[in-house]
Amino acid sequence: MMAKNKCKEILVFGLSSNRGGIETYLYKIASHINREQYHLSFINMVGKDKSPCFYKELQDLGCSFFRVTPRSDSIRKNKQDLEDLFAQYHFDILHYNANTLSYIKPIIAALRHGCKVIIHSRSSGMTSRFITEALHHINKFRVRHMDVKRIAVSTQAGKWLFGNSNFDLFHNGVDTKKFTFSSNARKAIRIDNMLSDELVIGHIGAFLPVKNHIFVVDLFKEFYKRHPDTRLWLIGEGYLKENIQNLVREEGMSEVVSFFGNYEDMSSVYAGMDVLLLPSLFEGFPNVVLEAQSEGLPCLLSDRITDEVVLFDSAKRLSLDDTKQVWLDELESVYQKRSFMREDAAAVVDRKGYSVNVEVKRIEKLYSSLASDKTMR
Repeated sequence: MMAKNKCKEILVFGLSSNRGGIETYLYKIASHINREQYHLSFINMVGKDKSPCFYKELQDLGCSFFRVTPRSDSIRKNKQDLEDLFAQYHFDILHYNANTLSYIKPIIAALRHGCKVIIHSRSSGMTSRFITEALHHINKFRVRHMDVKRIAVSTQAGKWLFGNSNFDLFHNGVDTKKFTFSSNARKAIRIDNMLSDELVIGHIGAFLPVKNHIFVVDLFKEFYKRHPDTRLWLIGEGYLKENIQNLVREEGMSEVVSFFGNYEDMSSVYAGMDVLLLPSLFEGFPNVVLEAQSEGLPCLLSDRITDEVVLFDSAKRLSLDDTKQVWLDELESVYQKRSFMREDAAAVVDRKGYSVNVEVKRIEKLYSSLASDKTMR
């Protein structure tokens, strides 16, 4: 059911069944937006046997869901469902969150029915099949001539999706009240995992090629040889998880590498870690790096990740073309220091303007502007 008051109606695309950066962002926006002025609905395109990520939580917040046949089931039915959706309901804005432009049917349907469109670039690359890449480049040209609002989480993400077209930056924000370091939380999660003074290297991300898990495990293996009092935490799900579990077993490291799945209390996970390792092949503007920094956690990132996400000197960007030794040396520096002032980090993130409150106010302003304007910039 859609809201019956005079809320601005926002239809959102981008919610999948796997918890990732887009899903986390959308839940964050829904949790903090002014629900008396904006009503969010979500396109549910995950199929009959699955539920979108945060389905129950978003319903509890008053959000609506509209099921659309996945294009993998039927291209014809997918197109017809979208046409019926926009014909039957009035939406002020379609907020289209995308890693690629390989699929733009919701954008075309929205524009055909007079709905304003925001295209929100969430990534800066892809590792996909040839057909996906081909469609992305074809649609990139088509979108260039459409009357839409273009925004991106980072400069890299904007150039990736929009090329030379103009776009506005809407960086991700973090709930600094939630992600504030707690020494009690650190003590509790380390006791639960039977740890005392061990150094914990953490990686958070779906088990997909872009997250570069093989590099993470290989780097940890070398570092563990130097420092047997080191542990690795891998948090996330994905189709490559079993492969990485097998790799860990083959390397004889099952006792020192922990797989957490999609952990609910992520603030405690950050508190229990000593360094976040994120050697991604590409990213948009990773939420996990903001959350980690809000918890005062040192971060070692690949230089494929935008420097716009780096807020502290303790977050280092390293080249994936560098030798492994460069990464090992940075880990050694963290190992030797072992102590960082973590309690005040969240307040610094707030002062730098990267809190979720700033993010949501900007999104609300954009929604209001587009919904009331008769033209699209």
